[in-house]
Amino acid sequence: MGRSKAAKAQQVAEDAWDTLVSGWETARDRTGDFSSHTQDRVGTVTDEALRRATAAYEALAGRRNKLPWGLLIAGVAVGAVAGFVAATVVNRVPDFPALGEEDITDTDITRTA
Repeated sequence: MGRSKAAKAQQVAEDAWDTLVSGWETARDRTGDFSSHTQDRVGTVTDEALRRATAAYEALAGRRNKLPWGLLIAGVAVGAVAGFVAATVVNRVPDFPALGEEDITDTDITRTA
């Protein structure tokens, strides 16, 4: 009724192999994720370092920074549109009558203890 020693040894070997393969696949997946994350960060840092090195070289060569004309024009356009919208809204609000001195009355305040 019992299994032979060879069958038990075979089962233990298969279980060990499955565990080894599972661990190997997990390590591979984790390493791939870590590598991808590291490549993204290194790429970002490399781009920033290149930008800074270029700016330093340009400064040492006596060249001025270029103005970001696109951003400047976009900012002016957004400001103009916001000003136009604000002026339109203010002009459409009905005028409220101004309060004169005759509209203000003195009120007696009595304190009760």
